[in-house]
Amino acid sequence: MNRAVSFFHKRATPSAAHLFRAYSTPTTVPEAQVALWTADGPKVVSSTEVFKGKVVAFSIPGAFTPVCQNTHVPGFVEKAAEFKKLGVRVSCISVNDPFVLEAFKKECKAEDIEMIGDFTAELCKSMGKTIDATGLGLGVRGDRFAFYAEDGVIKSFGSEESPLEVTASSAESMLKEVEKSSV
Repeated sequence: MNRAVSFFHKRATPSAAHLFRAYSTPTTVPEAQVALWTADGPKVVSSTEVFKGKVVAFSIPGAFTPVCQNTHVPGFVEKAAEFKKLGVRVSCISVNDPFVLEAFKKECKAEDIEMIGDFTAELCKSMGKTIDATGLGLGVRGDRFAFYAEDGVIKSFGSEESPLEVTASSAESMLKEVEKSSV
């Protein structure tokens, strides 16, 4: 394990209280300014625009971080066609700028996943879903969570106990939630 990954694994555990805070589950996607990458470059838009229709969104603490790049995003890349077949878009939220997220999208071969830059953490903060990873040199980040929403109304929500886990926010878990809603 390289030094940076080892440091993150040692520091980012459920007992590392400085990384976590209590929060409740939101019922609608809050209004926030987010950034998308377009053919013309970065574009700032409203979250209400982004979450129109049926969307599964998952939040990662940061692009190019080990669990996000090696586990969380690949799960959604693998299941993207199944979500599409159900008429559901897949979006990834991260507290990163759109330039970083476009490079991350290419690196992960995530062509079918919309990358949403929560560049000021406004969306994650308004959802009460942030972690303070300042002790790791990362600052305030979005926590690891996922939700299924229809026109901004959250139908299902999964949040992890630790940013190192990918269970409740996994592609498999969210696909099951979408399938339950489709019945």
